[in-house]
Amino acid sequence: MSQTTIATLPEPSGFSPDQLTDLIHNGARKLMMSALKEWRKLDGQNRLPKPIG
Repeated sequence: MSQTTIATLPEPSGFSPDQLTDLIHNGARKLMMSALKEWRKLDGQNRLPKPIG
């Protein structure tokens, strides 16, 4: 007699029955993408050669 306690997890990009969770998830995703874009801009600026003189 075997019993499993494995729970199925929802698909991360799929439909969630909880609208508040979707709202928080989408806001967090936008915030992370914005931070990543700004970080890339700063990283690119730091790698430019410094002017001589």
